[in-house]
Amino acid sequence: MLAQLLKDALFGSPPVRFESHYGLDESVARLAAATSRPTMFPAMTERAVGRISAKSVTLHHHVPLMRNAFRPMFRGQFEQVGKRVVLTGQFSVHWLTRLFTVMWIGFATLGAAAMLIEGKQGDATVIFVPLAGVGLLTFSVWWARNDPAWLSNLIRNALGGERSDVQMATDHRTILAGEVTATRRWAWATGVAGALHLMSAWADVYPSPGLRRLALAPFADDRLRFGAAIVGIVLLWLASGIYQRKEYAWQFGFVGLAAMLLFQAGLWAAAASSAEPWAVVVPWLFGLMGGAVWGRWWYQQKKLFPN
Repeated sequence: MLAQLLKDALFGSPPVRFESHYGLDESVARLAAATSRPTMFPAMTERAVGRISAKSVTLHHHVPLMRNAFRPMFRGQFEQVGKRVVLTGQFSVHWLTRLFTVMWIGFATLGAAAMLIEGKQGDATVIFVPLAGVGLLTFSVWWARNDPAWLSNLIRNALGGERSDVQMATDHRTILAGEVTATRRWAWATGVAGALHLMSAWADVYPSPGLRRLALAPFADDRLRFGAAIVGIVLLWLASGIYQRKEYAWQFGFVGLAAMLLFQAGLWAAAASSAEPWAVVVPWLFGLMGGAVWGRWWYQQKKLFPN
């Protein structure tokens, strides 16, 4: 399965077609209404984003606060086949991404081979450079593996195409699997953040705030160390609930976000006496803006946490 995903990403999937129950102009209008056009500021809700016209259709699955250059995009066009309107195309990664990936892996492989042939001492580690590129490509493609099914389901709904019971069941399983995968990603990220806070409290060190350099420093106050432990415990508890898609996890997710912001505020306040004012005010402002963005995004994820 993974090999097929990589093949489709680099060389394009087999051609796909979606029959419409409407005329050409109405089909274009319905699909355009079901999607959003690209904007300067990314949307905070999950949606299909792209450009729709009779001669060219380009769509990708937009996930808030996530960027994946290797996400598959649908590229196609509307065609008149007899009395029916059909949207034909294929899924593939953007051509610039493919070009960059091939060049990166190719040059890294050639460089590693040249160094190994010359037999320079300590050059054996260069083999990991092209392997890192392959690993990044593989992980990114696997991460977006459900995007083609998600986009296909949206296109079918917009064009009013008939679906068999088997197709409907398959689409439902795909959407459900995507929701489960998303919540599990958040659970792992939350769990890692909680573990790092607990490790920080146990070791009595934290990343010292500042814009010039990053350094580890002991906590200025035992209350901050205790706060790091509390935040860590709360985040681990939330990670368990998010993994199980419990409603309380969504409700108390705002508590976890507020706890992290308050803890960071305490760290910045402790550093205020030994830092220039701008070095404290700027992180405060960015922290507030980041908290507002994350809070708004988390509010919109309620649908993934059933009662």
